[in-house]
Order: sequence, then structure tokens, then C-alpha cells
Amino acid sequence: MTFVVPLKPQSVSENQSVTLECETSKPNQKVTWLKAGREVKPNRDVEITAKKTVHRLTIKSAGKEDAVEYSAKLPTDKTSAKLTVRGSVVTSFLQFRIVFFLAMLVGVTQCKDCGGLCAFLVESVQCRF
Repeated sequence: MTFVVPLKPQSVSENQSVTLECETSKPNQKVTWLKAGREVKPNRDVEITAKKTVHRLTIKSAGKEDAVEYSAKLPTDKTSAKLTVRGSVVTSFLQFRIVFFLAMLVGVTQCKDCGGLCAFLVESVQCRF
């Protein structure tokens, strides 16, 4: 028994649903799901399904704590992939506004990285003023 379609790295926005999927070489195999090396059991936030050879783990509302490596394990094979959870646009925009406001207080108006005001960098506040 092997995985014929491995897990793929996924990227999702915070509070969005995400499904990790893999496929086994034979139908109706027992796959154990792991999150950062620890077994995952279905609960109100996580759904685990299998239909013939396709196995899925669905996180209904991804949070920062879900941004780790996930694995699907058979007795003789294993596949792994990283889940990335991006911060919400609102949170990132608020972080940007705070950094921008503080920069304006000390009289800095241009970013040293990009030379602009970075007004639309809401995915990550990494520019240096």
C-alpha cells in the first residue's frame, strides 16, 4: 500500500476552510492523519473522510495554530505537507496602520525596502520605515 497522490502544500486565509487530500493505491485503506506529528481525530473543527482511495482532512476554520506540517500515514508509507495560514486582511491592515502612524510620529515617510508608503502591503507588515 502506497500513496499514489501525495499531500500538497496548502495556503489559506485565517478563518477559511481548507481540505488536505491524498490518494492511496488501494481502496478502503485506513489512513492515520497527523498534525505536527500528533494524531488528529475528527471533532467539531476537523472532518476526516475517505471515499474509496481518496482521503481528506478538512479544517473548517483555519487559525494560526493550524499552520504546521500535516501527514497522512499508512502502515508502509507516509506523505506530508505544510499548511500556511495567512493573517486576516483586517488584522494585517490594522498592523500596517499602527506601524505607519508610528513612523509618521517620528517623521519617517518612506519605506527603506520599497521606497514608497507601502499602503497596500496588507499580507505582512515587513517593510522598514
